[in-house]
This record gives sequence, structure tokens and C-alpha cells, in this order.
Amino acid sequence: MSKMPTGLMCVYGAPGCGKTALVTSMPRTSADKVLYFAIDPAAQQLKSVPQALRPPPECVLSRDRKMPPYNWLERLSRIQWSGGDTIKEITVAGGKVGPVVCNKELIIIDTFTTWANEVLDEVGQQGLYNASGARYFKSGSGTTQSKVGLWDEGTYGTTQNCLMTVANQFQANNPDSLVVFIGHSKWMAEKGTNNLSSNKGGIDLPGKALLEKFLAPMHHVIFCAKQDGKYTAAIEDCGVWLAKTGRDFTQPAHLSVNNDITGKTMEFWDKWLLHVGETQ
Repeated sequence: MSKMPTGLMCVYGAPGCGKTALVTSMPRTSADKVLYFAIDPAAQQLKSVPQALRPPPECVLSRDRKMPPYNWLERLSRIQWSGGDTIKEITVAGGKVGPVVCNKELIIIDTFTTWANEVLDEVGQQGLYNASGARYFKSGSGTTQSKVGLWDEGTYGTTQNCLMTVANQFQANNPDSLVVFIGHSKWMAEKGTNNLSSNKGGIDLPGKALLEKFLAPMHHVIFCAKQDGKYTAAIEDCGVWLAKTGRDFTQPAHLSVNNDITGKTMEFWDKWLLHVGETQ
């Protein structure tokens, strides 16, 4: 196949297992054909991306902290990034404001997990659509005491709707592009602490059901792992089977094809293109 497939893809796995390096090595016509949403602080610096594969600065969009997380990405998901126009003012790498040419074949959201958790906090702290209203418990003591939200089914349900709205809009407005959502499959404590309650990763943090449902509309699913210094990527044709079975979808044994990608990411994409061509 000479052309990359279109649609929605989810690439997930534990932190440090090569997800970003794998996705950014995906073949494309030219370097400026990629749009990279850098949501994690590490993603903004492209630390895990080899120098030769790094998107140009004008193709890297930084998180606009002036806007609530949902409003920010939902607004951007309504843009036709492959439509040929030029957006004159948008926040790009390093917080600079610059133009972006809408000629994108590959759209990457890294990590979707971090954004999902920010949305969960936004929904919960504001008490939006909670089934029984906002509920809180007190954390800390004295002047450091603060309210911490207790999320219920209404909070998770609303967050799920937010995730699916953004995914569906990206696809509807960019039918000629491949939209890739990168996410963590495990909890990840913040640097310098073992406290998982203050983590900033884990696609399953808003609740396992969120990930299961989010995988369902994905046309392509890839699970990455690292063991004994070896990086692997497992392929599933689509997310429906993973979502419906409710099995442990973080285990590559439950996926259809497993590949050693250590130093061989380009070879992996060649195999993947052949696999996708055979299943279509």
C-alpha cells in the first residue's frame, strides 16, 4: 500500500514503552504533513522522539492553558486540518503564536490520557451533570485544607461523552487523515512521589470502562510494551472486540499480531500496512 489508511487509531501501553517514538515514525509524504498535539509537558519537548523524526515546530501545537481542557481540544477537533487552508494564529511549540498549514495526513494527540484526566477534573470539580450533585471530602489540615471531588457515575458518563465527541469530530472533519490517540495503560505517579492519587498518566485512571468504550470506535488499535529491554507492538484490527469482551486488553496475548519493534519501527509500519490491506 502506498497510502496510509485513514480513520481513528489508539496506541496505548505503559509509560516509556515507545508509543510516541513508534507513532512519529509512521511514514508520510513529507515532514510537514503531521500535526502533533503536545499535551504532556514531556511531549511538548519531544524528548522521546528521535531528532530525525521530530515534526517541525510549526506542526506542534502546545496546550493552551488559558482555555478549559475540553473547550480547547473540542474547538480544535472541529477544524479541517487536511482542508488546505492556513490558520494564521494558533499556539504552537514553545507557546509561540504562528500559522499552521492545514495539509495534514497524520494527526497525533499525545497523550489523550492526560487530557482525559484534565476533563474529568473539570467536570467533577464543577459538579457538572453529577447524578447526585457535587460531593467532596476534605484533604489536608489547617490553611492547606482543600476540597477534593468524589466522582460518581454522572461525572464519568459526562467525561466519556466528552472523549467520544472529540474523537468523532476529529474523524468527521478530517476524513482523509489518520487520527492517532496515544494513551497510557497504567497508573504513573508524578516524578518524585509514589503517591498514585496525584498521578498524571494512565488511560484507565478515569475508570476502566472509559478506555473500554473509547476503544470501540477505533479502526486501528496498537498495544505497546517493553520487557527485558525489548520493545513490542501488538496489532488489533479494530477496537470493537476489545471493548465488547471486557478482557484484560493490556495484555498483548489477547491481540492478533505481536511484533518486535526494537530499532525496527519502520519495518513495523510496513508489516502493519500489509496487515491492514489484507483485512480491508
